[in-house]
Amino acid sequence: MINAAFLFLCGLGIFMVGLKLFSTDSNFLLGNKLNKLFKNPKCGKFSCLIIGTAVSAICQSSGAVTAISVCLVDTGILSLVQSAAIVMGANVGTTITAQLLALSTLKGGSIHFELILGSLSLIGAIVTVFAKKEAGKKIGFLTAGFGMIFIGLHLIGESMTFLSKNKTIIDFLASIKNDYLLIFIGILLTAIMQSSSGLTGIIIAMLPLGILTVDQAIMLTFGSNIGSCTVALIAGFGTNETAKISSRFNMIFNVLGVIIFMIISNVLKIFGTSFGTALGTVFKTPQIALSMMHTLFNVVSVIILYPFTNAIISLCEFPKRKKFAKRLKVSQ
Repeated sequence: MINAAFLFLCGLGIFMVGLKLFSTDSNFLLGNKLNKLFKNPKCGKFSCLIIGTAVSAICQSSGAVTAISVCLVDTGILSLVQSAAIVMGANVGTTITAQLLALSTLKGGSIHFELILGSLSLIGAIVTVFAKKEAGKKIGFLTAGFGMIFIGLHLIGESMTFLSKNKTIIDFLASIKNDYLLIFIGILLTAIMQSSSGLTGIIIAMLPLGILTVDQAIMLTFGSNIGSCTVALIAGFGTNETAKISSRFNMIFNVLGVIIFMIISNVLKIFGTSFGTALGTVFKTPQIALSMMHTLFNVVSVIILYPFTNAIISLCEFPKRKKFAKRLKVSQ
């Protein structure tokens, strides 16, 4: 038990550091190019959606892209509509993380793909040691970080083998049937970890061992989408009112997405099925089914909510309007 706990903590630590290295150094290498893209006056709503998707897919961090967009709204470089489109795109782009994590857990005979990808950490370390220019060192750290993500995931997976043999823990997790409780747990854990990718990695490690069902994992992932919005909310502290509205957009967008999918989930239950059952018939591997659901959630949410961008922005402005109305009433 103690060994498994320490192995889990080691894996989680390496995993989180890898994500941080990859995100930070990709932002450093792409920072100036991102600013040029966002400052382009021809960057309309759809263009910003594509930019947000592409940059988030490259940086593997929707939180970083969202935080940047909030800061750019604060400086007046981006409009609220442009920022909202970037945030929606970032939600789609970050699904690449779940796809990579799910694919890495597939076993090819005795070959562990996590370890093959993890070997990139050594290549990155060598580049970092011998690179003379700052950009070269950053590329080395980025590569090392990418490899560490999968080493950490492998260690987490190894620690989970203990849980898969512990009947008490399995029975406890199996007893959590309430979808809304699972969503709340997903929100809470992501807010604490400050990384939806970190929680997704843990969930994906549990799935092949049968510790969680696909339906439970999907609800936790729904919660993680909302919990990840704390990064944008933190970025909004100390900014002007317009930037605060931008930081609230990501939260409202994801909450509306979860509401839409919970309505669909309840309709499916009426017909005696669920997301997990439906995806399980198409994708035989549970972790692939979860990663596809994660992608489906974000893509469908964007398709449905994109036409209502201005309406959602107005919803985000409600606290400002309420405060203004209160001041007006006092002045009268």
